[in-house]
Amino acid sequence: MNKLFYFLFLLCSFQLTSQNTIKGVVIDKKTDETLIGANIVLFDVFNVNVGGTVTNIDGEFEFNNLSNDTYSLTISYIGYESENIIVKFNEEKNLNITVELQADVLLDVVSIIGDQAEFRKTPVSLSNVKLEKIEKELAGQEIPMLLNSTPGVYATQQGGGDGDVRINIRGFNQRNVAVMIDGVPMNDMENGWVYWSNWFGLDALTRTIQVQRGLGASKLALPSVGGTINIITKGVNAKEGGMIKQEYGSGNYLRTSFAYTTKNFKLGKFNFAGSFKRSDGLIDQTPSTGLFYYLKWQKQIQNHLFSFSVFGAPQEHGQRKYQTGIAVYDKNFAAELGVDTASLEGGYGLTYNPNWGEYNDYEVIYNNGIPVDTIFGENQRVNRYKNYYHKPNFNFQHLWQINENSSLTNVLYYSMGRGGGTGLNTLPIGADGWTDDNQINFQYMYDSNSGNIWNSFINPGGPAIDLAYSDSEKKSTYILYSSINNHYWTGLLSTFNHQINKKLNLASGIDVRTYTGEHYREIYDLLGGDYYAGSAGSSANNSIGENSSNLILREGDKIYYHNDGLVRWLGGFGQLEYNHGNLSAFLNITASQTAYKRIDYFKKQDLVLEDTIMSQAIGINDTIIYNEVEYTIDSPEARFTETNWEKFLGYTIKAGANWNIDEHNNIFMNTGLLSKAPKFSNVFNYDNEVYYNIENEIVKAIELGYGYKSKNFSLNFNAYNTIWENKPQSGRATLDGGESVDYNINGIDALHQGLEIDFAWKISNSFKYEFLSSIGNWRWNSGDTVNFYLNQQLVQSDYFDAEGVYVGDSPQTQIGSSISYNFKVNRNNSGYIKLKGIY
Repeated sequence: MNKLFYFLFLLCSFQLTSQNTIKGVVIDKKTDETLIGANIVLFDVFNVNVGGTVTNIDGEFEFNNLSNDTYSLTISYIGYESENIIVKFNEEKNLNITVELQADVLLDVVSIIGDQAEFRKTPVSLSNVKLEKIEKELAGQEIPMLLNSTPGVYATQQGGGDGDVRINIRGFNQRNVAVMIDGVPMNDMENGWVYWSNWFGLDALTRTIQVQRGLGASKLALPSVGGTINIITKGVNAKEGGMIKQEYGSGNYLRTSFAYTTKNFKLGKFNFAGSFKRSDGLIDQTPSTGLFYYLKWQKQIQNHLFSFSVFGAPQEHGQRKYQTGIAVYDKNFAAELGVDTASLEGGYGLTYNPNWGEYNDYEVIYNNGIPVDTIFGENQRVNRYKNYYHKPNFNFQHLWQINENSSLTNVLYYSMGRGGGTGLNTLPIGADGWTDDNQINFQYMYDSNSGNIWNSFINPGGPAIDLAYSDSEKKSTYILYSSINNHYWTGLLSTFNHQINKKLNLASGIDVRTYTGEHYREIYDLLGGDYYAGSAGSSANNSIGENSSNLILREGDKIYYHNDGLVRWLGGFGQLEYNHGNLSAFLNITASQTAYKRIDYFKKQDLVLEDTIMSQAIGINDTIIYNEVEYTIDSPEARFTETNWEKFLGYTIKAGANWNIDEHNNIFMNTGLLSKAPKFSNVFNYDNEVYYNIENEIVKAIELGYGYKSKNFSLNFNAYNTIWENKPQSGRATLDGGESVDYNINGIDALHQGLEIDFAWKISNSFKYEFLSSIGNWRWNSGDTVNFYLNQQLVQSDYFDAEGVYVGDSPQTQIGSSISYNFKVNRNNSGYIKLKGIY
């Protein structure tokens, strides 16, 4: 009996001394947002590892059954400085601690450059996509697809080709959404477009993605009419280590990725990362291959931090371009929508792609015009639309912490893009263009080009022989061309940041960029023939020659057009921020000058003389006599025709304020006026002429918002009103006389209004529910007169009335929700299930 009592006493004593608990939460020191998946390691007084865990979906962690002793906690998280905390149990049995992690120095640089907004401080509508969501939900998608869970944001994969995704915010396409990587602008300098296929592999480096809707709080003079997307990459991690990951998905998607961080050498620290992918594609004949490489170096010397990075992603992928009727894919569904499908062909399935075909490169042997033998080759599958590109990015950053109140950052960057996309010059007429299973009849085209189909009346010299060009080589009628878009882009972004006092902060700087875009088409594949004969320029009157149809062109030769677009950008900005107590506010003013020039190599050349410039005056067979002097295309006074520099001043004025009513509720307002230069194609037409009456686009915006945040529930609601004046519309039209002319319409206004709401509810430690919705009212608000000019003369006018017409390109109503369940498999492993729907 005594032995049993003694055993129970020991057991109770052990239990009594083992009931101590440490509970905590890990948050971002700057934003107060919880950090999910942070690593916590517990050591005892002898520095022995007692155990480890990671923070849950709410950034929380817990250690139980601890003795009355002293412990140390080591907390680490990718992109943050590690923290060590000493805890000691005295009379308290349950300790609750909050751990604030400071973003590493390089991320602070990004914060200065890239205008990271903060909840309950920055008065804008914003959403953050955290690392955990990127790792869990991105899978084989492009980065913009994650943003569909953000109100007012619409991302689509378009035809389904790998990397062909595009994104709209509040009804504005991505030409008018500022996209940045670590605060460096990425929108194309000529047309504002963003090519996401160039950034395969970037997800392996991404720490967080912030979306600011509306004009936002960016310091820079950016085209952020719809919003701003800033992709923040990971810094050089504190600990040496690496990872390797293998992924497999639908369409035989296979991807291998790796990353490694070195120890801290005297020379500095290094990050390496790489990835390779291949896929057959979910859509018929849209295969893709891609390679990603990344290197970052970082070195701190006293109060200077230096960083250099390079990354790129050479890729190629097949495409399914252009919209078509729903009946092509599903006739039954089309009928349900009220479409009369009786006379329509279709029902080919959702993965049907009309842009490909196949052929066998066989050869027919003729003897005296009679086929006597056939030598079969290999079957070739061809997608008429293939995109291929490589755009390496080089980035050098320098941070100088002048003193505790002032810092200067300089970012010098360079990008060189090379590649293009293929297309077919023409299809055979009628039934010859398509096979019985509704694919492009590349076999007919190959047979025609190679001479397998020989019509002795048309080609008396032999199979596919055109005696006007050659008596031995075969002339291609059908070719694949490639539209090449190379560019060379250099920029400098310099920002001075000064904390005036505890309430006021001033940031100012300059943004300088120079860009050259090279555009031409070249022969990509002769499809069985030896040469192609056709116009070398956009018209017969070009600098190559009046009789350009007599030219024999080979694969790689330029055809149709060849021109350069030159862009020069100079911007300055200043932003004053106020933060005290429950009130924060900002005032932002920017100014910029954009200059455009166009050079055309397929037009007649200019003749530059001492007293005059004769524009597009001299061709290869021309002789001009001026002041009794003869000039030809070989004269030193001749140059490729170019425009003057067309310059546009722009500016931005933005202001906003946020008031934290209490620890849970806040309201904010922002407003702004933006004057932006028109894009390159709204300044020049294809004849190197400047459009008439070019005006800046004017954007006026105001937004109101409300937010609520507690431990288990958060809500955001906002309303916006954006007026876009002088939104240009350009294109080509046919006049009454049959002439083809370019047009550009100024004076068209659009109104974008809307309501947005999203909330998240933590039902329990395991369940979380999220909801989002947005309702838009986006309409064209005016009309204008379209003036058509021919040879610099006004020849026709029409009135274009768009008032009341809905702005297209993205849905105006959005609703979505998700519910997730998180569970622990064991002490070190966890899992989750998430159901999500977006309409």
